[in-house]
Order: sequence, then C-alpha cells, then structure tokens
Amino acid sequence: MIFNQFFYNILGWIGLGLLLVGFYIDATNKVAEDSKIYFLLNLLGSVSLAVHSYFIGSTPILILNVVWAGISLSKLLKKH
Repeated sequence: MIFNQFFYNILGWIGLGLLLVGFYIDATNKVAEDSKIYFLLNLLGSVSLAVHSYFIGSTPILILNVVWAGISLSKLLKKH
C-alpha cells in the first residue's frame, strides 16, 4: 500500500512537471503552440495526473486531465 501511494505521488509530480514545462516552453515561445513536443508534453502530463487523480479520488481533477489528454491526443493525431 505504501509503495502504491508513493508511486502515484511520484507519478503526479512528474505529470505536474511535464505540464509546467509544456506551459513554459509555449509561454516563452521556445516552441510553436501547435508543435508536437508541446502536445506530447501535455498528453503525458495530463495522463500522469489523471492516473494520480483517480487513485487519490479527486474526480474534478481526473475529468480535467482526461479532457486535456483527449484534446492533446487529437491534436497530435491531426499533425500526422
């Protein structure tokens, strides 16, 4: 149980970091807002946070991140 809690907390922090890096590189014009790396960071970060939210029982944050992941995935698929 303690391992699972530790794993999901780490996953949450990783997801948070990925989303913040994506936001930073977009806000500072390091990449175009429609670049693949931007949507990939958003997808990976939001999936990580969705898993974390599910296991801690935070439904609003889970829904937010599932929608965020869906949008990011659709944008990535359109780029191919």
